[in-house]
Amino acid sequence: MIILLIFLIATILILLVGGGIQIGKRSINPPLLFIWLIVVIYLTLLFSSPYFLFLLFLSLFIEKLFLESYLWKRFMGYSLYLLLFMVLFNLLLVQKGEHVILQLPLITITWESLSFAYSMGLRIIIMMGAFAIFNSNVSMDELIEILEKFKFPQSSLITLALSLRFFNIIAQEASDSLQVLSLRGFNVSSGKLRDRVKSRYPAMVALLNNSLERGIQVAEALEIKGFPSKTRNPWKRLRLSAKDVSIAILLLFDAIIATVLLFYGKGNELLSPDNILWYIPLSFLTLTILTSRRENND
Repeated sequence: MIILLIFLIATILILLVGGGIQIGKRSINPPLLFIWLIVVIYLTLLFSSPYFLFLLFLSLFIEKLFLESYLWKRFMGYSLYLLLFMVLFNLLLVQKGEHVILQLPLITITWESLSFAYSMGLRIIIMMGAFAIFNSNVSMDELIEILEKFKFPQSSLITLALSLRFFNIIAQEASDSLQVLSLRGFNVSSGKLRDRVKSRYPAMVALLNNSLERGIQVAEALEIKGFPSKTRNPWKRLRLSAKDVSIAILLLFDAIIATVLLFYGKGNELLSPDNILWYIPLSFLTLTILTSRRENND
């Protein structure tokens, strides 16, 4: 249980100060980065143990130190608020478990509720961090090329690509709109919940208008460029080298081993760190992606 508390404190510290730490800006082959993203999300959703999820988050943070990740700080800022909200919500309202931390007249705080809330928050943090790294390193053209390479349906190709990219734009516009409202005298961060929701209404209207206008502009741009089209011939082709194929196999092998462990009942414990020796190689095997390097083939 002490390990759980240490991991929780370490997570908050990484979210608070980790965004400003950067060692390098290594470029990874985009198709391999896409496989890495799928494996990380799969592992995040597969296990619910906070010990495994923290180790996976730690490996993600190490990867962030060496990869281009200009979106990390913004995404982790949102994730910190979500983590604190989920922990407080579960501690106050989900009062289940046998190991009591604090007993009050109306509230019973248990280690089980803390562990469950922490694991749910870690899942959101890991997925946000993985998408921050992915979107920081893969352009729209490369994303479309990757989806084509993996045989995604042509009819949904552009829709999926735009969905993965527009989240960053909308998040930035929301932040800018709230800042503008604050400068105009609106109390968007204080007062009662009803007042805050009402004061943010202009920002929601602006986001809706901007999204509709952006959708029209993107549709016109795609039509001018010849979409929908059965064949596309980009100037650059994304290929996996023999080294990248080996790394992709290791990542997929990692996902398979994790599935087998789940089949044998490992990966869902909330309090016991007995399986941590399994979790260390499973989580840090994702670091093999750092040995890859982008190769442009014109």
